[in-house]
Amino acid sequence: TVSYCGVAIFGIITGFVSYSKPHKNRGCRFFSLWIEVVFYSLLLTVSISLTTIRSVDVSAILECFFPIARQTYWYFTTYFILFLIIPFLNRIIFENTAFQNTAFLCFEIVMLYYSHTLTGLFAISMLTLCYLIGALIRKYNIQCAINKRKCIVCYFTLMIITYLWTVLIKPLNSAIGGILMRYDSPTIIGMAFCIVVFFAQIETLPKPFNGLSTLGKYAFSIYLINDNPLFRKYFIENKFAPLSNSTVCLIVSIPVIAVIFSLICVLIDMLRTKLFGWLHVSSIQDKIFELWNRLTQVTYKCLRLLILKKDS
Repeated sequence: TVSYCGVAIFGIITGFVSYSKPHKNRGCRFFSLWIEVVFYSLLLTVSISLTTIRSVDVSAILECFFPIARQTYWYFTTYFILFLIIPFLNRIIFENTAFQNTAFLCFEIVMLYYSHTLTGLFAISMLTLCYLIGALIRKYNIQCAINKRKCIVCYFTLMIITYLWTVLIKPLNSAIGGILMRYDSPTIIGMAFCIVVFFAQIETLPKPFNGLSTLGKYAFSIYLINDNPLFRKYFIENKFAPLSNSTVCLIVSIPVIAVIFSLICVLIDMLRTKLFGWLHVSSIQDKIFELWNRLTQVTYKCLRLLILKKDS
């Protein structure tokens, strides 16, 4: 149940942080993420192709430069769509009354479950709802109204409900029994809400956990490596099935493998950071983004002149 909360947690944190922050450099930040996605797509595609298939497909290399169009990473593609509508969402949330925001939240919940009947809209509906929840937490300071103890009690209550429902109902009816063990489950989103509200109340971490903030910046790279299609195909899918033969082995091995894998990914990203620093990627991307801004401004002015000229 804990692993299913990850998507909702990231979405809620995005809303919690982005609602209060000025968005002057938001485009530049997204562009830097895009470069990171392209880098890991290229690195993994070339290295895995050479070690497994013994050849590199040129078309696969070209596809690495278009991760959004090719939907290489579903979360990053969905985040790109959310990135475009964040200013509008923030404006709506800011101007709405509490009642209107509650109605907006209910509308998004309906849209989330209705999106199951519409192809391709589930991911953006899910992320938009989570963003809205995070933004409302920030706007109304909900983290100040719910203490940590209530968050913990609520979290474990929802986790137990989800577990018992799945274990007891799923053998009788797989469709109904699995309704709480999925990304858009009310209990899963509720658990993610409790986690975000709990940690939003912590101003400073205890000394033993100070390193978590440092490791946090590597989370995106861990996701990129883990969710790469080729990496999943050759190194994850069906590779750990034998562990399920022993419950004890499964319980012990999963966290150990996860920690080792994460540490390897952190090491790889440290090397990537050093490489980017040596190549001055940050300054190059700033210049490219500045050029892009100028081009968009010129294009906008030209289009505006054309429209005014046509109207006159």
